Amino acid sequence: MVDESYLVPGSYKFWLKFIATKENEIINITVTHPNKKLCEDVANSINKLKVIEPAINNGKKVDFLASFPVTITID
Repeated sequence: MVDESYLVPGSYKFWLKFIATKENEIINITVTHPNKKLCEDVANSINKLKVIEPAINNGKKVDFLASFPVTITID
């Protein structure tokens, strides 16, 4: 369970970037938000994910850069 004591109720928006490699690993995780603890916790959570299938382009396994905004809400 995540210790949420450092977060007050509200919405938290941040950018999440990482590379899912052709070897089914997640590397180069970057979380952009002023709250360093939030960034660390998000990065640690993403690092625990398992990539089941790599991205495939023209029949070859390739590295894939994922970059997207994320919003979490604490009640």
